[in-house]
Amino acid sequence: MKFGRRQNLMLSTCHTASIFTPENNEQVHQTKSEDLLKMTISVLQAWEVPPKHMVAAVAVLPDASDVIQSRTKELEERVLGLLEGLKTILNRVHPGAVENDYTFWSGWSDLQSSDGATRYFALSNLYHCFHKDSHKVDNYLKHLATICKFYIAYCSNFYIAYCFGNAWMLQLLLVSNLLLWEYVVSLPLCLEIEGSNELTIEELFDDAIGMAQYTSNLTTQISEEFDENFAKSLGYKARNSSTCHTASLLTPENNEQIQQTQLDDLLKGMISISRAWYHPLEKLVHEVAALNGASETMLLKVKEVEEKNQELLKKIKEILVRVHPGAEENVYPAWMGLAEVRSANEDTRHFALSNIFRCLHSDTDKVATYLEIVKCRVIHNNNC
Repeated sequence: MKFGRRQNLMLSTCHTASIFTPENNEQVHQTKSEDLLKMTISVLQAWEVPPKHMVAAVAVLPDASDVIQSRTKELEERVLGLLEGLKTILNRVHPGAVENDYTFWSGWSDLQSSDGATRYFALSNLYHCFHKDSHKVDNYLKHLATICKFYIAYCSNFYIAYCFGNAWMLQLLLVSNLLLWEYVVSLPLCLEIEGSNELTIEELFDDAIGMAQYTSNLTTQISEEFDENFAKSLGYKARNSSTCHTASLLTPENNEQIQQTQLDDLLKGMISISRAWYHPLEKLVHEVAALNGASETMLLKVKEVEEKNQELLKKIKEILVRVHPGAEENVYPAWMGLAEVRSANEDTRHFALSNIFRCLHSDTDKVATYLEIVKCRVIHNNNC
């Protein structure tokens, strides 16, 4: 008996769901720094207890690897360290501030259930929720770091803060949570009752390629539908649109350049592209939902592309870890086009959205192409 992908996505509500927290960048920016700090602390306090039980549950799994056990243990330690540091910052920046309430986890009985499926499902759900909440905390810390008005330099795997006062501690916590977030992403979110669920490298490639091609096809449909219904009046202007926000990424543009590019650079390029679309896709879902005349089908397709991009990012990261363990990921460009998408001028909005969908299709098609070539190199020794 196995937990398939569809069942895994229908997990229980997270125990932190009752904690009021901003759910998108706009809400984050509208939240006072003190409140955001206290919300972050509440989320982490709700995770003080579960990790120690996750460690115990993983330890008795018949097929759990040493890596999963050690990483789960490290998650427990990082949560406690991150929580302690944030409390110190709150006390320094807002002396006397009262912390918010937090929810208690009550799922220990499921982890101890005599039914194997119940135990595995409960553990899978915890990893899913941990993944979601650590990503949320990561976003909050990045915003708080921006408020502190300092910048970071990246050098030899370490972030070096050039700032004074409390900002240095916040920066260290940001890096700490980034590591926590990366660990959670790498842990298995889909468990099975019998045997190991780890895919072979070829299966992982096939899964990623299928998902990338499907996503690319969706973006083609979205772009064509949008231009047909909203950009016709713009004529050729939309087709000769502005540069994509991912244009600064140094990625090969033709087969000759691709063949001359190192394997790890191709994989890291794909990761940078997928990451660069993380926040724009989040915004696109909201903008299409508010777009007068947009079909429900288009909205569902945009939502699905957002979800597939996140799933594909995880798969490509896993491929990079398998093919080049310890490889460092590249930086990725920020998207600065929200103002145009929300312009009071309708033509400006439609032009911006048309351009975004064009860029999205171009980048998803690029990722699908790169994946096929990388698979050919790794699996078939470039004999395809």
